[in-house]
Amino acid sequence: MEEIKFGQYVELVYKVFTVDGNNQEELMHEFKEQAPDRFVYGIEQGMIEGFANRIRGLKKGDKFDFVLAPAEAFGEINPEMIMSLEKSIFSDPDGKFDDENVKVNSVIPMMTQDGHRVQGVVVNITDTQVMMDFNHPLAGESVHYIGEVIEVRESTAEERNPSGCCGGGCSGCGSSDQGGCSGCGGGCK
Repeated sequence: MEEIKFGQYVELVYKVFTVDGNNQEELMHEFKEQAPDRFVYGIEQGMIEGFANRIRGLKKGDKFDFVLAPAEAFGEINPEMIMSLEKSIFSDPDGKFDDENVKVNSVIPMMTQDGHRVQGVVVNITDTQVMMDFNHPLAGESVHYIGEVIEVRESTAEERNPSGCCGGGCSGCGSSDQGGCSGCGGGCK
């Protein structure tokens, strides 16, 4: 039976929970058999290293249950990723602020200076500034994964060189709906 290693096509079903300081868990995302997490191990862009290390060597039918500390998962909250931007950035050509879309807790797609797409959460709005948090939504969180390997096989050439965005997913990120690939740091082409 084949094991998860570099270049193998893998399908997993699993649940992702955040774990707070009191060991209370909250379900964040679930990959079910109808829509498993599919990827080519070691080639998938943006796979969380801690996640990859824990599933390496598993075989079809193997179950897994592990917790990743923030440093192994999505990192600690980086204060440098929380920025104040000029409110005028969010205004139309007539200078009217977009208060319909830009409000506290809104997720706003943005573009970095070098052209990468990112998602930011509006933290605060003042008369002149919009404070945004560009940390991953699970930064600073311990993450609990419970699941099963449902497929491991040799990958095809097409699977190793996919077209489109991030190779089709954001393995280990806990969500397939992060607004394209911004959740895993990849870029849509």
